[in-house]
Amino acid sequence: MSPSHFAHSFREVAGVTPMRCIRDLRLEEARTLMLGAGLRPGDAAAKVGFESAAHFNRAFRRRFETTPAEYVRRVQAG
Repeated sequence: MSPSHFAHSFREVAGVTPMRCIRDLRLEEARTLMLGAGLRPGDAAAKVGFESAAHFNRAFRRRFETTPAEYVRRVQAG
């Protein structure tokens, strides 16, 4: 199966591209690490595979509509 065919087949089944799926899984894991393990956003980003804290912040903001630090503050405040 070619990479292109795989990407098209994956999108038909999952509804998202393989890269978006991986990014969303990384964001969810980073969110879990920040809330559950108390990791700082930059540390959580590095642990799940984001090479750039800025890229992580942009992706997180697009997905959760707030910055990682603000998200943690809101959840911890109640």
